[in-house]
Amino acid sequence: MLDDLAKPDAGGRWLLPNLEIIILDDVRNSVLKTLTEIITNRLVESRRVPVSPIRSVTLPDFNTLFKGTLQEAYLSTLNLLVTDVKLTR
Repeated sequence: MLDDLAKPDAGGRWLLPNLEIIILDDVRNSVLKTLTEIITNRLVESRRVPVSPIRSVTLPDFNTLFKGTLQEAYLSTLNLLVTDVKLTR
């Protein structure tokens, strides 16, 4: 389902166009890549079509799972593009 949020469907319609907040229960490598695509694509497209940019993301156990790994680059990107990034335990 997350992949479907990253781009419009074949008819050009966005799934959940008013979505602004994403709270994840689990964070895996593949989820981080998809989450970054969702945020980037919606931010860019929000300037020309009626789709909301993501303004808040909550990631559980991120520091426990990915501290000191290359996945921290995703966190840096998210911090640049999202107003409110929360890391929870």
